[in-house]
Amino acid sequence: MLLRAMLDILRFLPLFAFWASLPGCASWVPDTSNYEVFELTFDVSLPEGTRSEDTTLWVPVPLEDGVQVLLEANTPKRAITGASDTYGNRFSSVTGATQDSYSWSWIVKRSLDGPGKLSAEPTHHYLSPNRLVPVGGESAHRAIKVVESAGPRPLMRALYDQVLEDMDYSKIGEGWGTGSTEWACEEGYGNCTDFHALFISMSRSLDVPARFTIGFPLPESEAGVVKGYHCWAHYWDYAQGWTPVDISEADKHPEQKEFFFGNLDANRISMTAGRDLILTPPQQGPPLNYMVRAYAEKKGQPVQATTTVRFQRVR
Repeated sequence: MLLRAMLDILRFLPLFAFWASLPGCASWVPDTSNYEVFELTFDVSLPEGTRSEDTTLWVPVPLEDGVQVLLEANTPKRAITGASDTYGNRFSSVTGATQDSYSWSWIVKRSLDGPGKLSAEPTHHYLSPNRLVPVGGESAHRAIKVVESAGPRPLMRALYDQVLEDMDYSKIGEGWGTGSTEWACEEGYGNCTDFHALFISMSRSLDVPARFTIGFPLPESEAGVVKGYHCWAHYWDYAQGWTPVDISEADKHPEQKEFFFGNLDANRISMTAGRDLILTPPQQGPPLNYMVRAYAEKKGQPVQATTTVRFQRVR
């Protein structure tokens, strides 16, 4: 009853009163410019025995969202790029993937991200649950405790601080890395997907729209192979718009935690937003938990496509 009462009260509170922007910390300088330009290349190979007219191969196209702009695209001859989905994602696909390998490359301009820089408006799916990111339950109980103890802190800063306190960045054992709120609540550790699943569930449980973005962290070198992925979140501030947080990076680098509440550096590329993704054309299998590299199916069954991701700084 207390939880329901608190949520009912929050729905009628002027939410903007909780939210105030926080300037970036001057001690954190990830780069010296306001933007970077990269060439990103996907080299995708299909295992022997899967290359056929019955095979479809998809790759995500780098997002265009106000922070990131696609300047140039080079795709395989048979590739078709579909229209944007509800999250703003686009997918390039090859139907009848008979070759052993395919290559895509893009020139991407990436700017520093801050409050109000994303162009997208909040819609219903930024308040709705995902398969592994529920709304209500344990995440709502945790969010209500934050409301009760926030004191003079803005509510969303208090949520950010609480996730930092409750989670540790660790890749021990198995089970982490699916972006599961339940895992985050029960185990208290994981990677960026688990950190931000918990934050998004708590935010949505307070009727605050929150969105998930996944892509690639780029090293400071001029060129190289990108082996990992990275993800982050935005919450909707009714006064300023989408405001970024990168809580797992703040946990790994505590000296930067002020910066990563409300700011993202330009040394990253966004590939897709949202969870439970339906591709274009639609895959026959279930919605994808998230997508950052190539995905393939042969006669509706998943195929283990291998994606080598390379980058080069253009500017």
